[in-house]
This record gives sequence, structure tokens and C-alpha cells, in this order.
Amino acid sequence: MTVKPRATEHQRGQVLAEFVTASMWFFMFLISFIDAGRAMFAYDLIENAAKVGARYAIVRGTSCSDLTPHVTPCPAAGTDVTAYVQAQSPGIAIPSGNVTTSWTWNPNSASGCPQLGSPVIPTSYQAPGCLVNVTVSYTFKFIWFSGLSVPMSSQAQMTIQQ
Repeated sequence: MTVKPRATEHQRGQVLAEFVTASMWFFMFLISFIDAGRAMFAYDLIENAAKVGARYAIVRGTSCSDLTPHVTPCPAAGTDVTAYVQAQSPGIAIPSGNVTTSWTWNPNSASGCPQLGSPVIPTSYQAPGCLVNVTVSYTFKFIWFSGLSVPMSSQAQMTIQQ
């Protein structure tokens, strides 16, 4: 008399194989989701860094020493804005060459900012009423997709106040 094996004896390893397959897909999804969150966090930091840099520059124009004697340096140079942006960006390292600051003529300015075509001295476009543009760029590298990187950039433009 032969005893037939039960069906469960032939399926002993099936649960383990299914668990490995399901958990592999779950962890791939989880790590990808975390990486996407890191990318959004980095972009938010880049966007905030541009705004913070522009705010730093608008209160450090050519007349800031007259109104606020405790604010230094006046007027702010591009390197000052870069150093401030780097200090105010926790969590990511923004290289110095990735922060660009420029001061330009404001066509909507009623006074203060020199007219386009007038004699220009190096700090003339840092007068109240002129515009300051701060652009911050960063290359985000994914952990899960090791060869994939995404360039990110944000720009803020504000009118110089003092």
C-alpha cells in the first residue's frame, strides 16, 4: 500500500518564494519613493535658497549704510550673497559656482535706479529701485538609480529696498 503525499508537502517552499518576490517589489517601491521625496526636498531647498539670497541682497544696496548701520557688508557683492545662500541651505552642498547674482535696471522704477544708458559705475544698479536676480542651480543625484541625476535651478528677482 502506497501513501500519497498531501498537496501541502509539495508546496513547502512556495510561501518563501512568494514572500521574497513580493518583498523585493515592496522595497524597490519604498526606496524609489524615498528618493523622490529627497528630490522634492532638494528642489524646495534650491527654491528657498534663491529667495533667501535675493532677500539678503535687497536690504544691502548702496544706501543700506545710511538706514541700517548694523547691516554689513554694504553694498552686498555677489560673493557675499553666495556665502549667505550656502550658509542658509542645510542638507545640501551648493557649490560656489552654482549661485549667480546680478543687478539690473528696473524699467518700473520711479527713482533711485539709474536709467538705461546713463553712465554706469559698478554699484549703480545696486541702488534702491533696481532689480536683483539670484539664480541657484544644483544637480541632484539619486541613490537608487545611481547613474541618474537631475539638474535643478531656481531664480528669484526682487526690487532693492535700501
